[in-house]
Amino acid sequence: MNDIERNRRMQELATEYMKEATLAHCNSREGLAHHAIAARAQYELAELAATEEAREQHLHLAYMHHELVEEKKKALQAAAVLKGEDPEASAASQQKDATGAQTESGKPREPDKELMGFDPEKCLIRDVPKVTFDDIIGSESTIAALRKAFRHNEELFKFQKLTKLAPLASKPDHHLMYGPPGTGKSFLCKAIAHEIMTNFPNTEENPNNSAFFNVNSAEICSPYYAVPEKRLNALFELAAKYNHCVICIDEVERLCPDRNASGVELNAVADAVAVVTRLLQLIDGVTGKCNAIILCATNYPWKVDKAMRDRLSSKLLLDLPNEEAKRQFLERNVGIFLGHTQEERSAAIRTLLDMLDHASYRDMDTLAQTIQVTGLHKTIANHPGEYELDVFDPLTPEELQRTMADVLVVYDAAYHARLKDPTRWSAEGEKEATLNIRPRK
Repeated sequence: MNDIERNRRMQELATEYMKEATLAHCNSREGLAHHAIAARAQYELAELAATEEAREQHLHLAYMHHELVEEKKKALQAAAVLKGEDPEASAASQQKDATGAQTESGKPREPDKELMGFDPEKCLIRDVPKVTFDDIIGSESTIAALRKAFRHNEELFKFQKLTKLAPLASKPDHHLMYGPPGTGKSFLCKAIAHEIMTNFPNTEENPNNSAFFNVNSAEICSPYYAVPEKRLNALFELAAKYNHCVICIDEVERLCPDRNASGVELNAVADAVAVVTRLLQLIDGVTGKCNAIILCATNYPWKVDKAMRDRLSSKLLLDLPNEEAKRQFLERNVGIFLGHTQEERSAAIRTLLDMLDHASYRDMDTLAQTIQVTGLHKTIANHPGEYELDVFDPLTPEELQRTMADVLVVYDAAYHARLKDPTRWSAEGEKEATLNIRPRK
């Protein structure tokens, strides 16, 4: 083998190794075979290495993947023993499945290889979340807008003949939820999933009645060319099979960065422009019919591509809670730890509110968790052996003051000012331009 052939072979092996190592980390179920292939590629690279130092590096990586293979086999065998199965057969079947070499049809599992470990089925929420819109404190205008949109789509599904006569009115209303971190965007997504899965339950007669896809942008992004587009295609193809469907995309600014911004970061996407274009085509129904409602969440709406913002016609701001929302949150979650009478609780809540300026729901959730743990430990210590006790000993003002040490409230005035003013959502480095969008009130 001459130098040219050796270099070409080493490049092929390096590419194969990067692909298999990525698949091994992305898909824990099929990691056994991918680690084995990666180890084999490193062993061959070690044989072709030009220097002793490079050979040792390749052997080190090969040994590492080989050890991971052995650990994976032991874990599979232990799990099989707990299930009462044959451990050797279980490990062998997992390895055979992972390679994709044999399927029921005897052909390689090409779709899995193209998607590189991504499975849209795993994005489906199977169990109905227990969170409802009634559990959400504050954000009344946002909840009202979402409920109106879902009721509108429910009526459209019933009046099939009228929707054919008014095709523009029958298009699904897509939403962009934006706001500071910790303001309940993920919590609201659970309530939306509960709403659609209870109003349109899947039955044996109609197993594809409703679906809620919870997708993180990191699951779609990939450094390999054309892989993100294939993952998006697979996601929307599966969503098109359901009558009522919501696709929730978190951190949408990572999947759809502004294509006109100077110095745009690719965010681990091989071709960000192609990915944005493909997603816009899928939303518009250019490549297939999909009536799914698109629900996107972001902390930085100005980083989202303008064309994508235009597709998300409903802009919903989830801001920091006001004083009334904070008071309701504290009364619901820590009221019983602050006093035995309403006057005692109100006085303690007023003390906490003075220390919670610019706090988010996540900050208050951290505070409530600390208060509950402190109150529980205090009551147990003061009443040993009283297992039927159902009243907590109230915390003193000094104890409440100490719990605030676990809450770190971060407030960026410039960030919040830009967040609430959509006219400042222009690309970084460009002149400020007024956009024809306004948050829905």
